[in-house]
Amino acid sequence: MEIIYLDCTDEDTYIPDYKRKVKDQHFIYDPYFEDKWLIDEKLQPYTLDDCALVRTTEAFPFNHEIHTPAYDHAYDFGDSMYLNDALYDILCKKYPDAWMEESKKYAVYSPNPRQTLHFTLNGFVQSHMMGNFEDRDFIIIEPLKYHIDESLCALRPEDTYFKGNLQLSNESALVISEEKYEQIKNDPKYSKDLENYRLFIYTGKNQVLAVNQALNEMGYDGFLMSNNYFTNGSSKDYPAKEMTDFLVTFCKQNEISQSSHFYSEERAIENEERITLAQQIDGRHLRYILENGQVSSEIKEKVLEQIEYNPSWIDKDLMKKIIDQIGLDNLAILTKQFNEMMISENAKVVDETNKHM
Repeated sequence: MEIIYLDCTDEDTYIPDYKRKVKDQHFIYDPYFEDKWLIDEKLQPYTLDDCALVRTTEAFPFNHEIHTPAYDHAYDFGDSMYLNDALYDILCKKYPDAWMEESKKYAVYSPNPRQTLHFTLNGFVQSHMMGNFEDRDFIIIEPLKYHIDESLCALRPEDTYFKGNLQLSNESALVISEEKYEQIKNDPKYSKDLENYRLFIYTGKNQVLAVNQALNEMGYDGFLMSNNYFTNGSSKDYPAKEMTDFLVTFCKQNEISQSSHFYSEERAIENEERITLAQQIDGRHLRYILENGQVSSEIKEKVLEQIEYNPSWIDKDLMKKIIDQIGLDNLAILTKQFNEMMISENAKVVDETNKHM
């Protein structure tokens, strides 16, 4: 096990990706070209060996494996498809400056059916409207060259993704904050697996800088990442343009898709399954609060009729009446109880699955 400590206390997330940092030593500073770096003609073009997968996650990669959320029976908490609109109207009126924080009390257990694994290439992922990826416990760096196979769905800098689980190579590394590392380094659950990784332990909060420094130490150039390819991938004055050109050519030669996951068949299938699961789980949640809250028989009957007739929609005014009769405090308590029940059911499924593996 090799441990390298990184100083990432600088809060500025900018990294200078205007020159190739790792393999190229021939830089010329020319004052006649507006302080731009000129790349020497002898520089070698990028190859597959220069590409690294980067994934930030809360799940530690035990046994050198990364599992899909569906495989691990992962879950999170989200809006109820039935209560959401009515609840937000009520919360916005009562807590105009804090309604988003208040809404967390009513988030409902939500299984994650995703069967794909997502990575960036040579840089730290940017958060966006579909997810916040900052401050996660573990960042995995893995050579791309070992994963050009049938599981690879698409190859893009901001979102390279695979179908199914992924086995890491012996060259993989973990980037972990010093605080998290101190918590787990002597924990028997983690200690043996930690020995099988090259570890980069960083101080500070700047994960963009931590990833960049780790990549450099491993022999890779690091690039700034946008939500659509490399930040500077179209500028001839940046090495990211060279990497972009390589990836485009490589994908054409090897018939690898560069299409966005957003428009993919995999995402369409996942969305259909999410809707189906939401109808099931959110429907159970709604029935739970109807049975355990102080809701009139008349309202119960109307709701159950609407669910039976159209399981994907319920009248917002009717939902407001339910919330008014139950009360926000009791709704939060009932939702917490329901979530605990679902988590317990999920744990039993995981235990049964593990017994048969």
